[in-house]
Amino acid sequence: YYIMYAFKQEGKNDKEWFEKFIDSNLVDGICLLNSKEDDDSIKYLKEREFPFVVIGRPDDIENVLWVDNDNFKAMYKLVEKLISYGHRTIGFVGAKSNLNVSKDRLNGYKQALLDNNIDIEESLIYEGKEFTQKNGSSAT
Repeated sequence: YYIMYAFKQEGKNDKEWFEKFIDSNLVDGICLLNSKEDDDSIKYLKEREFPFVVIGRPDDIENVLWVDNDNFKAMYKLVEKLISYGHRTIGFVGAKSNLNVSKDRLNGYKQALLDNNIDIEESLIYEGKEFTQKNGSSAT
């Protein structure tokens, strides 16, 4: 097997980018990293009937092959652990709110607070533009 890694600059036209690879006949399948809400890449690949898998939960979980950890549950358990240590003021630092991974984590955070009778304070929620150490550091 040969594996080729290719990265597309964010904001570039997904359809043109995928057409280039698919039409080259050098690629037998695509592994998408990060699924967005109402993802055009997934729609296009399904239209072309081209093999692909998504790392991260897509919106359409019934008709797409995907793999992911349970980001909602992971964040929920993390927040519950902090609460068990006596913490009541807990912030959230996330990124790219259009990604399902970010939504799942934020929802897990909020649900854990609500289930423990802690008010959600919007001022403690920071959603940055990218998943980087710099972005996280600037939020804290």
